Amino acid sequence: MGLLCALGMKATPNLRGGEGTVYCSEDFKVGNAVVSCMCLQPGTIIGKHLHEDNEEVYIVLEGGKA
Repeated sequence: MGLLCALGMKATPNLRGGEGTVYCSEDFKVGNAVVSCMCLQPGTIIGKHLHEDNEEVYIVLEGGKA
């Protein structure tokens, strides 16, 4: 696991009905807007969910979509 994941991030298993554990740090939140750092190990899946009032943007630092 990368260094970021070891720095006190919250571990959430099976996020939104997915598979594996997601490590997340919610760094900034105003109303419905959130900026966070997430670490996912290979094979981790975030469950399907709907965004009605916001969107997600991902920056992949290492690895990629399988």
